[in-house]
Amino acid sequence: SVDGDIMSYTDQGVVLSTREYDDKIFGVIETTPLVAYRRQDNTGLPVVRNGTTSVNVTTANGAIKPGDFITTSSLPGKGQKSLASGYIIGVALEEFTEEDGEAVEVAISEGGTKQARSGAINVAIKIEYAELNTARNANRYLDALNALFFSNVQNPEQFTNTLRYFLA
Repeated sequence: SVDGDIMSYTDQGVVLSTREYDDKIFGVIETTPLVAYRRQDNTGLPVVRNGTTSVNVTTANGAIKPGDFITTSSLPGKGQKSLASGYIIGVALEEFTEEDGEAVEVAISEGGTKQARSGAINVAIKIEYAELNTARNANRYLDALNALFFSNVQNPEQFTNTLRYFLA
């Protein structure tokens, strides 16, 4: 395990993540963290579960752009761009293209392998389930608009005045 590797929790403890969209993501190894999770006996490497840190990624699911969700991959400890709803480690803060990093072989679902690139980028860590392609995104957008426009509305009279303002 090295700095930036993604770790998952299993029956054997915390190990390198080896499954795409792993629902047992624990965090990312960071050798010089401000705050980290450690074993009680102070052995092993520190793991961060939030904040911003460098994460080892691949282009197995294509180039990564800032704002892309990053999930786990089949390469031990490496992340990749998320193409479907599932568990993510966080959001990419940097770009990572087919010209960056070093060449690696990645197993594909149809059998065989394909060429990809591997390196590290900064990621805003927030381990969660991310919906990429359903109405849930629309609901979140509407919730954000609701909070933006009506957060200061405390009584019905204010609501009426706010509504008149928007309709004018």
